[in-house]
Amino acid sequence: MNRQSLTAAAIAAFFSVACGGSTSDPSERAPSTAGGPVAGQTVVVVTAPVETAVEPGKSVQFTAQVTGSADTSVKWTVDEADGGTIDAAGLYTAPAIEGTYHVRAEHLSQVSLPAVKGASGVVHVKKGATAQPVTVAVSPGTATVPVGGSRGFTAAVTGTANPSVTWSVQPGSSCGSISAAGLYTAPPAGTTCTVVATSAADTTRSGSATVTVTPAPVISVAVSPGSASIATGGTVTFSATVSGTIAGQSSAVTWSVLAGAGSVNASTGAYVAPATAGTYVVTAASVADPSRTATATVTVTAPPPVVAISISPATAALDGCGTRTFVASVTNAANTAVTWTVVEAGGGTVSGGAYVAPTAPGTYHVMAVSQADPTRSAQATITVGAERVLAVAVVPGSGTVQANGTLAFAALVTTTCGTFAAQ
Repeated sequence: MNRQSLTAAAIAAFFSVACGGSTSDPSERAPSTAGGPVAGQTVVVVTAPVETAVEPGKSVQFTAQVTGSADTSVKWTVDEADGGTIDAAGLYTAPAIEGTYHVRAEHLSQVSLPAVKGASGVVHVKKGATAQPVTVAVSPGTATVPVGGSRGFTAAVTGTANPSVTWSVQPGSSCGSISAAGLYTAPPAGTTCTVVATSAADTTRSGSATVTVTPAPVISVAVSPGSASIATGGTVTFSATVSGTIAGQSSAVTWSVLAGAGSVNASTGAYVAPATAGTYVVTAASVADPSRTATATVTVTAPPPVVAISISPATAALDGCGTRTFVASVTNAANTAVTWTVVEAGGGTVSGGAYVAPTAPGTYHVMAVSQADPTRSAQATITVGAERVLAVAVVPGSGTVQANGTLAFAALVTTTCGTFAAQ
């Protein structure tokens, strides 16, 4: 028989299986005590390999898959009288004569309906032949999956008409799980596992893929600034950086402080210090993993006492050109020095607190400014009156003059502004 005829025979055998044909004699079927076909289903038998080659006198293992019946036992036969032998376990031994032969598997059910579809495999016996075993290839052959993640696998089965496989994971449940469709789900811890696809037609044949389960990245949180020092009631805004998140995880944080430690905006990190001085902690917790946190330390200090300044006397009334010494007192500052000024232009002069009034009457102000805190100052109000005459003197106070002679006199007027010759 030529190669074209052999291929045609194999195709005919395949369609015989698919369409329910069988060339065996139903009278050869042995009774079975096992359960019959499942109600409403057709019993189908599929053999593997569908076609193979073997040297004269050598052996090939055949397997049969039965569906539609609780009884999966089959009867093995060789169609040709001189086509070799096959035992009850499906082990075929080729004859010494080269040729093409057919191995048949028939279901042992005595039930005539629904129809029982048997199957046959083609064996080419010839010198130098090599058997074609069932092979299973898993794709992809290697994969990296994060903990808890999923990845689909497929299996390509050759050497049999039955492409079905049974999926499993080795060494066991610690490596996760895989569905009947080949969808693998990784375990919650990093490890290396093997996904196995076992041929349903020949359970001694399987393929595998190596899966590296990568541990989940560790989420970390960093807060900036890591520490701050502010006065009671003061404010400072913190920021947080979250690393180690994966796709779909939030990179946000939730801010918090303990009761009595002030307040913080849970979203923005804006912190307001309490009214009591102390050291407090601001915490940022990852939204993706609240167990991952970072903190910042806040030193809250009482505000320094306000510098106070006063002038004595606070008011004064002077004549034009009159003088008065003012004294400034500074509290809550180590530096008690002040700077003296007169507020109004032309309002007199002051040096070291010694004030000299102008000649023009009016109301003027002397101001002392703290050198420790120039924002702190005090003023004294001075009411300046007109220049006051203190004394009038005639010069000379006495004199001698001859009869009909003359003697000149001058009047000197002394005021609060000085002594002047009377005009």
